[in-house]
Amino acid sequence: YAVTWYHSPNFELAVPDWVCILNGYCTIAYYTLDCMDGKQARRTGTSSPLGQLFDHGFDCICNLAHLSNIGAFAMFGGSYYYFLVQATLQFCFFMAQWEEYYTHILPHATGNIGVTEVNYAMGLISLFNGFIDREAVYKAPVHQFLPQAILDMVPHSHTHYTEEYELRHFLSIMWTIFSFGLISLSFLRTFTYLKDPWMCAVAASKLLSPALLSLGLFWIRPVIIQDFSREISVAFGLAFSIITKKMIIYSMAKMSFAALQLEILPLLVFGVFWNMFDHRLTKPGVELLWRSLCVWYAYRLISFARGAINEICARLDINCFTIKQKNTKDKIE
Repeated sequence: YAVTWYHSPNFELAVPDWVCILNGYCTIAYYTLDCMDGKQARRTGTSSPLGQLFDHGFDCICNLAHLSNIGAFAMFGGSYYYFLVQATLQFCFFMAQWEEYYTHILPHATGNIGVTEVNYAMGLISLFNGFIDREAVYKAPVHQFLPQAILDMVPHSHTHYTEEYELRHFLSIMWTIFSFGLISLSFLRTFTYLKDPWMCAVAASKLLSPALLSLGLFWIRPVIIQDFSREISVAFGLAFSIITKKMIIYSMAKMSFAALQLEILPLLVFGVFWNMFDHRLTKPGVELLWRSLCVWYAYRLISFARGAINEICARLDINCFTIKQKNTKDKIE
């Protein structure tokens, strides 16, 4: 993530080929290790809710790395297309935890396509992108990649869309359509499990906070999106991560999750509405504001995670990073 940030601060510059190869390797290595930790914990008899928090919590943070990876080769920063991908990706991830909160089953696949296939595919695609002319491919008009039979079906009055839209824009829209399919299936499974209309309404209300965050990305003025894509992405990504981790913990602890999470208010008030209505803000002022929000949400995320980890460790009498040895009396018993 840091290397990609250095070479493409706003997700709009072409990165060196080796950066795409590095991103691909890191993605594959990350997911391979991610699949191993649970098996190792069960093998040693040390699996616990703390492990689930670390596993899913870091997966949530890694969404930002995946987004940065996509931005590195698609180069669609500075536009709403990038945030269309971010909003749908992070909302889908929250939906998975939301579904587990109610059904006690964490969805990890739809049919034969699941998180394993998606993560390894992202890694391989990134590796592949290290060997092609990415600007020539992703910035090319989409009509160059569509069969003539499909182009003939486009009304003459709409042909300018296929000529103006680039492949990177088309792919972001395709991902969005795919994401809405996943979201619809999550609704269907959860509502089928709950059955009661009132419970379904209550469950749907828990999606208010992630929905506001997702919509908030598109309330930000285009000129700010253009100049501060990275800062906006980090601030919203960290805010999403906080409320997602809360859903993970509250699901394990069987606690009530509030429909409106107060954690999102600073971002909506200062990052969205202030920028929307106060045009007196200068460019340095906007930059300071968004960087301050990034620092604030990083602090809030670390503080919340630290508190949750300490409570879990104290409750289960375990250590965070080491396996606690049982004393002699416990062994005899």
